[in-house]
Amino acid sequence: MPTELPTFDRPPLTEVFLAAQFAPLPQLRTAHLGEFLSALGPTWSPLPDAPALGQTREPVDSTPEWLLPGTLEIDLRTGTRLRAQSAGADRMLQVENGWLALNWAGGPGRDYPRFAALSAEYEQQYERWSCFLAERGLGTVVPNLWEVGYVNVFPRGELWNELGDIVGLLPRLLGSGPGSAGALQTISGRWAYLIAPGVGRLQVFVEHALRHTPELGECVQLRLIARGPVREGFGSALWQGLAIGHESIVQTFAELLSDKAKRHLGYRP
Repeated sequence: MPTELPTFDRPPLTEVFLAAQFAPLPQLRTAHLGEFLSALGPTWSPLPDAPALGQTREPVDSTPEWLLPGTLEIDLRTGTRLRAQSAGADRMLQVENGWLALNWAGGPGRDYPRFAALSAEYEQQYERWSCFLAERGLGTVVPNLWEVGYVNVFPRGELWNELGDIVGLLPRLLGSGPGSAGALQTISGRWAYLIAPGVGRLQVFVEHALRHTPELGECVQLRLIARGPVREGFGSALWQGLAIGHESIVQTFAELLSDKAKRHLGYRP
């Protein structure tokens, strides 16, 4: 993949997250998770607990995984995911027995810190987590999956007004649709692309939704999530995977947008 990536002066980002899945540790308890987050200091505050993500795998072979018609999936996830928020409410650290994630949350007046800076922050928390576990004899972090996610929001009134305009916003994904079906009411879709066999997969989600901040209003939400296995099970492979995911997301995002959208966002190839 290229090292020089396109940039945007005014990216429509509202959230970015970096995460690693690791093999669960038998001796790790919820109390340890709370102790780890408490050590962040007084500038961080706890958030309500969330259900555990559980262990997952990403299909990165040439053939996707299929669900048989009528298949009933039973969610057997157990455990708790603990979360803490920074004083500026623009960072969230999440941890469970099997995952460590760092989220950046955008908003009015908040500039995206760029991937290199956010990746450095995440690496610092990852190392802190590894040292915390080692000092207490709880085991070693063995990463088995990397994940990068970017959430972009296009409010109604900037680059689109009517639902039919969304086709022009993302011309490589969307078409005009059947004219005889009636007036288009809403849209949503999911696309999955193989980055490379055995390396990772990029999923693209487009949703016509209601945005609640800074005020209630319609928007088009474009989510790009890249995930892949950490084959070697070492930290160096984890960082390589996160970098690959970031590059894939940035390149794909630029390719999806119309020329008008690129100009509006200050596209720099």
